[in-house]
Parts: sequence; structure tokens; C-alpha cells
Amino acid sequence: LTGVLKHAAREQPELVAGVKRPDRSSSLQSFLTRGRVAAATAGAHSAVLVRFGMAEGYPAELTARLDQFEAALHERHAGQASHTGARADLAAVSAEIMGLVNRIGALNEFRFRNDAEALGAWRSARNVAWPVAERQKRPEAGGDLRPAA
Repeated sequence: LTGVLKHAAREQPELVAGVKRPDRSSSLQSFLTRGRVAAATAGAHSAVLVRFGMAEGYPAELTARLDQFEAALHERHAGQASHTGARADLAAVSAEIMGLVNRIGALNEFRFRNDAEALGAWRSARNVAWPVAERQKRPEAGGDLRPAA
């Protein structure tokens, strides 16, 4: 479209005002804005632009594609927000569960205080290997594993 607009600008120089091809480093919002400006310009001057090679229904098709792209962006943002909320909910539930486990642990420590075998069994059952939270460095030549700083 920008190529057709440049050629048509020989007849109507105002056609290229504000219509630029977005560069690769521009934001998605900038891309959408520039695309919408180009589609509006093409729609308003379609009679001239068709003579320079633009397909007749192109402005409407471009607008529809930009709408689809914007809807996909909104879906992505909603998905990211949902994911963030789910992580927060999971952290809250995990904290609540760990609080309950700690209370049960304290009750059983008191309950089995006079029964060494039962107390030992409780402590053994409660001592479960959990994944390490910190990442470990890979051992260097002859080195050992140390937590990452």
C-alpha cells in the first residue's frame, strides 16, 4: 500500500502525509496505528489508488486484518493477566496448605512426645525430599555444586 501511495502522491501529494511503513523496531501499537492510518487514507482515496494498482476491496480487507490482529493482541494480554492471577492464587493456596501442615506437625510432635517410635516415624514421614528452589551452578573442572549467587 505504501508503494501505491507513493506513486499516487505524484498526482495528490497529501496521500503520503502520515503514511509510513512501520519499521521492525516499532511497537505493536505503533504498527496498528500506522496500519489504520494507511487503511483510512486508502479508503478515502480509493478511486485514485485503484488507478495506480490497488485492489478495490483492499482498504476494507486491511481494516479487517488489523481488527483480527488487534483481537489476537487482546487475547494474548488477557492470557498473560490470567496466568499472573493463577500464579498468585497458587502461591496463596500453597501458603495456606503449608500453614496447615505446620500446625499438624506441631500437634503430632506434642501427641507423640512420650512415644519415641511414633515420633520417629512421624518425623521420617514428614521429611520428604522437595525440589531445590535455588538453581545450582554446573560443576566446573574439579569443582563442586554451589548455589548460584
